[in-house]
Order: sequence, then C-alpha cells, then structure tokens
Amino acid sequence: MPKEFLKSRLKFCGDDVYFYPGVSISLPQTISIGNHTHLGENVHLRGGGAILIGEWCQIANNTIIATAGHPIDGVKYYGRVTLGDIQIGNNVWIGTGAIILPDVTIGENSVIAAGAVVTKNVQSNVLVGGVPAKKIRDISLCAE
Repeated sequence: MPKEFLKSRLKFCGDDVYFYPGVSISLPQTISIGNHTHLGENVHLRGGGAILIGEWCQIANNTIIATAGHPIDGVKYYGRVTLGDIQIGNNVWIGTGAIILPDVTIGENSVIAAGAVVTKNVQSNVLVGGVPAKKIRDISLCAE
C-alpha cells in the first residue's frame, strides 16, 4: 500500500512521520503517531487495541508492535482474541527486531534494546533489553 494512503487511514498522523519500505499496518483506525516519528523497514503495527506513539520516536526495522493476544487458559486459542492498548512516550528509540506486546506503556526518553520483548511497562529515561525486557540502566538527560 502506498505510504500516503496508510497515513491517511490512521486515527492521527502528525507532521514529518516517515514510513520506510515494508511498513505494514493492520486496523490503522486504532493507531496514532506523533510528529517527527520514523518507522524503519518492515515495522509491523497490529492495531485493534489502541496504539499511541509519541513525537520524535525512532522505531527501527523489523519491530513488531501488537495489541492482540489470546487468553492463556487451555481452551482452543483459534478465534479467541484479547486486545490491550500500547502507549509509547515522546523521544523513544525502539531497536531493531524489538517486540512490544499488549497492555504496555513505554515512558518518554527510553530506549528498547534490539531484540527485546517488552511485556511490562517501561519507566521514563531507562534502557531496557532482553527477553523478557528488564531495566539495564538509567539514561542521564543532557541539554541539547
């Protein structure tokens, strides 16, 4: 699908939002992207639950942001979907191949390491990594 068509289908799309080749979006009417945010090659946004991405975010290639899952209860999973919202604060960098799962909030100025699987909320101003993602260290803010 052409990039401009995808952008027009979003709930909200700010200025200077850039989609690199291969970005795919399902249920775009549930997704909002703030100003100056870039989505790298082959980023997949899977709406249904709300996805709110802040301003100045960098989402690296092959990242998956998915709001849907299945109830884990031993009953047939086919056709049974649960939805949760995802909120990504301003100035967040999500590294290559990260996966963000439902019911997660990522605080502003945080970094998600490459390959991390985020299953729980991430505070502001931290670096997280691993599977599942855990805090690695605080990020000291510097003046520009």
